[in-house]
Amino acid sequence: MRLLKACLFFFFLFGTASAELLLTPDDPAAILFERPFLSLAPYAGGEAAPQALSLPTTKSFSLDLGFTPINFKTLYLERREELGAEREFSTRAGLRRYFDVLATTSYFDGKLIAEGEFASSMSGKAPQAGEEPHMLRLGVKGRWNGISYGGEYSAIGTGFVSLAGERFNLDRDDARIWAERSFESWRFRGSLGELRQRDRATNELTLTRKGGAAAYFDKGNWSATFSASYLSAARGPNLDVKSSALANALSVAYRPTKILTIVPKVSLTDEWDESTGGRTDTPEASVVLQWNPAGDLQLNGLVSYARAMSKDIFKDNSVVNTRASLNWRIGRPVSAEQFLSLKLEYRNESRFHHPADPLRKLTALISFKIVGF
Repeated sequence: MRLLKACLFFFFLFGTASAELLLTPDDPAAILFERPFLSLAPYAGGEAAPQALSLPTTKSFSLDLGFTPINFKTLYLERREELGAEREFSTRAGLRRYFDVLATTSYFDGKLIAEGEFASSMSGKAPQAGEEPHMLRLGVKGRWNGISYGGEYSAIGTGFVSLAGERFNLDRDDARIWAERSFESWRFRGSLGELRQRDRATNELTLTRKGGAAAYFDKGNWSATFSASYLSAARGPNLDVKSSALANALSVAYRPTKILTIVPKVSLTDEWDESTGGRTDTPEASVVLQWNPAGDLQLNGLVSYARAMSKDIFKDNSVVNTRASLNWRIGRPVSAEQFLSLKLEYRNESRFHHPADPLRKLTALISFKIVGF
């Protein structure tokens, strides 16, 4: 009901709903505005990755209300999912059905764009009490005097499962605004956001406020990004359990040839638990290699090391992570691009409170990706 009221209000106000499409890749510059249910790998769910039954069914049409046309896109997709210990391939109880509607319109010769999206991920089995597996996104974006700006609101109900396989077990309300300005080789961006999450079982609320700024440089074979962000969180029945974090990161990309990119990155995150006074500092360094030997083939490699330092012995640890992946474009249909992805990842976490028992994990994943709508 909450989502339905918001949808009706937006249609009444703008003549359309607003938001971004589930299968649209994120803008990497949109720091702090993470969209966890957006993904280039909708079937990347680990060892229990679901199977697509068919390519998505899409439909596009326009509606002219007299003052501005509204463009609609719809998507319908079925895929199998794991129920309990085993997948059910023989009954519809093992199917999850995705339905997505995207509406867009523009004003002032395209200088202001309003978008809206409503998505549903209904399971073949009976929903649990209190589940609302739906997502609504509303937003506007535009450009004025060389400044790009935008604002978005999204609501995700308990039980919603994204095409990336991520399940949301909490109600989420997320609001954010951003602005960006470019100067030749430089680009600057600032953002503010607020996230509210509620556990229906315990009625516990978590409130997170965040803000950040980033500077981007791109010239010739070099590009660099420096970002700084601050986050404060409060949780509990009275929001009396508080914490905060400050993160800074610098990355540099060098392209010695057209097919090879090298990206080293360093970051430092400081976290404070205001209820206990504890502090955790986490420096991290990583290197990414990206190789494109052919137009439809991409190879990626990553090596990273992070060291968490804290007086709390249970937070004092280090993590080494290595990953290799291959992305292969296997088709370019009219409505969406198709990729086959192979990934191998190794993670070693050393716990200093238990040095004889490090956590080691090796993951291999094959996934099918659909990009575009």
